[in-house]
Amino acid sequence: MLSMLRSTDMLARLGGDEFGLLLPDCNTESARYIAGRIIDAINDYHFMWEGRLHRIGASAGITQIDERNNQASEVMSQADIACYSSKNNGRGVVTVYEPQQERTLEAGTISLDEQWHMIKDNHLLMIARSVASPRIPESSTFWMLALRLWTNDGEMLEEQAFRAGLAEPELIHALDRRILQEFFRNFATPLTSKGTGVALPLSTAGLASATLVDELLEMLRASPLQPRLLHLVVNVSVLALEDEHTRNNLDKLRQAGCRIILSHVAAIWRCSTT
Repeated sequence: MLSMLRSTDMLARLGGDEFGLLLPDCNTESARYIAGRIIDAINDYHFMWEGRLHRIGASAGITQIDERNNQASEVMSQADIACYSSKNNGRGVVTVYEPQQERTLEAGTISLDEQWHMIKDNHLLMIARSVASPRIPESSTFWMLALRLWTNDGEMLEEQAFRAGLAEPELIHALDRRILQEFFRNFATPLTSKGTGVALPLSTAGLASATLVDELLEMLRASPLQPRLLHLVVNVSVLALEDEHTRNNLDKLRQAGCRIILSHVAAIWRCSTT
């Protein structure tokens, strides 16, 4: 793949079979062409293993980063949605993100029963991405967890895109609970020995639920993880809510020692200046 890129392009493995590619100073059509060449090369690659011929395939999703679209979580979500559209269109396809793709996904392409099944039973993948201070880029400040879920058909779906299609508060609470349980069961103890913070998403609906927040704090008390190492990512819009439950729960988390990270700050700032 590197042989097809410019010296200024940046290619990195995100986890599993996922790769990310940053193309500075590149328009959409050029990005589509570059991605198409890489996809064709991957699809044409054959190899022998244990006497059998194997083929691999790939799809790609593209989104543009500019001054109005520069939040890492949103950019990753858009690229995932575009990639998901590519897979739905037959694989081996390059798709550029368009807002209607997200609206189509939100419109309910996944049934209520399948949503419940994905949350309760299907595989959940957690990918840790290092977040570093611009002053010390070599040092990791904390780990930001990105999440992937699988549909019943075996398609991978980015957590934010999946969450956007959940209309029932019970589903949103169930997804928050599954993420917390998965993290504390499998990852909290190993992270404790490293002493590095970790950031987990918590929905606005989850933050408003006293039951869910109490469960979170109980899991934290039963874990060796220091509360100061747990960062919870919440939408900045919660600060404007006149909801007493949300404010009380936010105070409980802070008093317990948890750190709060506000997301979508740039979006709110843009709204306030237009």
